[in-house]
Amino acid sequence: MSVWLMKQNVKLYFCAVRHPQTQGKVERFHRSLQDALHERGFPKDRESWPGWLEAFRREYNEIRPHEALDMATPASRWEPSRRRFEESAEWEYPSGAQVKIVRGSGQMRIGGHDYMVTTALAGERVHLEYLEQDRILIYYRRTCVREINLRKRQSYPV
Repeated sequence: MSVWLMKQNVKLYFCAVRHPQTQGKVERFHRSLQDALHERGFPKDRESWPGWLEAFRREYNEIRPHEALDMATPASRWEPSRRRFEESAEWEYPSGAQVKIVRGSGQMRIGGHDYMVTTALAGERVHLEYLEQDRILIYYRRTCVREINLRKRQSYPV
């Protein structure tokens, strides 16, 4: 999903898991979903999940007021995007940029060593931006997805 969004030129912001201060609305939604599961009980079987989730979605978006929306429902505030959907064109990195292709394993070879980027980008072109002699930022399109420390031979999510 993230790669598809990036191909649509949507800028992504990544943050740590379970940090409501940076991802509050997502954490709050998960809490509401968890509360509903405990109040109503889990669906009896796999086939019951779609109906259960549809009832939850309808209540969450169309019936239940939200304090963050001045007690309005999300459905009352939603409107379709005016922006037309267009298939994404091939991304062009800046002239002279160092570009590599992520291998099927999700790794790249730099300086004789393999570094993990992500399997989600297997086969995709990424841009390497050197911060210092031993630190590299890996960009997919306009999104920084990884940092590599050559001295420590480690790859870090950003």
